[in-house]
Amino acid sequence: MNLPDRINYAKALAEATLLPQAYRKAPANVLLAMEYGEALGLSPIAAIQGVNIIDGKPTASAQLIGSLVRRAGHRLRVEADDTGTWAEAIIIRSDDPDYTFRSRWDLKRAEFAGLLGKGAWKQYPSAMLKARAITEVARDACPEALSGVAYTPEEIERPTQPVATIIDTEVIDLEAEDAPMRLRAIMADRVAHTKDSTITEKQLATLHKVIDEQAVDLAQLDHFAIEVLGFSIPTDLSTLSKNEASILLDSLLRRVKE
Repeated sequence: MNLPDRINYAKALAEATLLPQAYRKAPANVLLAMEYGEALGLSPIAAIQGVNIIDGKPTASAQLIGSLVRRAGHRLRVEADDTGTWAEAIIIRSDDPDYTFRSRWDLKRAEFAGLLGKGAWKQYPSAMLKARAITEVARDACPEALSGVAYTPEEIERPTQPVATIIDTEVIDLEAEDAPMRLRAIMADRVAHTKDSTITEKQLATLHKVIDEQAVDLAQLDHFAIEVLGFSIPTDLSTLSKNEASILLDSLLRRVKE
């Protein structure tokens, strides 16, 4: 199907009243979901039902993410206790069967992340622990199998109450449309004027210690880095500069205390 045909198809589908609310009378949203669906090997209807676009990011259920992992030929196992206090997801890649990727979520970690008592976490904590474990281990073990759909809707939905942060004495409303641009500009400018030598061994060790002790996952760390540094966290923390590491560490410790 060429682009004009897909556009016409999206316009026709957008008129259906049985679609999720975000797609009704919104052919552009339908077309975007179709494009992601094609990348995932899903039919347009399956894509519209299974892929949500939140703040411009494609999201999917943990079940869909798990199915994509298994369809790619990797082994995924999920374990949980009977009381619903922890869940662990394990992935063994088909091309590297000797190494096991693991992600474990428990109620303590969920509480630290500020998840308990919110939405589905309040009603179905056991299921949410499993979902978090699955998506986290999938992002770590086989991101190529997810084709960009690496988050569940509840992971990136905005908070219901306005949130603000203070950077360099400037109050920034994080719900404002230009907040991400302003945060990046301010922090990029700060880093540009202070960047010098590479991260020290002591800084690197302290960063890893704080991350491990507070059970901060890669997605949380990446979102936090964008907020305080203006760019995604590098896979190798040793590539940070000394001042970038200082800004990240100071801000991370301050958030932990809060």
